[in-house]
Amino acid sequence: MAGPVGDSVFGLGIKAAALAGGGGVFLSHEAGVLSLTEYVHVVMLVLLFPIYLLFVAMVLNLWLGDSPDESDLRPVSTNNKER
Repeated sequence: MAGPVGDSVFGLGIKAAALAGGGGVFLSHEAGVLSLTEYVHVVMLVLLFPIYLLFVAMVLNLWLGDSPDESDLRPVSTNNKER
C-alpha cells in the first residue's frame, strides 16, 4: 500500500464491505430468506461472514498493490556455530 493513503483506503473498504454484508444479512432476514432463530442459519452466518471479510481484504490488498514479491524476502541467517 502507498503509505497512509493506502491504509485509509483499505480501512474504508473493509468498513464498507462490513456495512454491505450487514445490510445483506438484514435484507435477507426481512425478505424471509434468513431466519435468525434457526440454529443452522446462525452458525453458517457466524462462520461465513468472517470468511467474506477475509476475501474482501485479499481483494483490496491486491487492488491496492500490496502483494508481496521476491524482493520482500530476506535471507535467514543463524548465529549457531557448527560443532
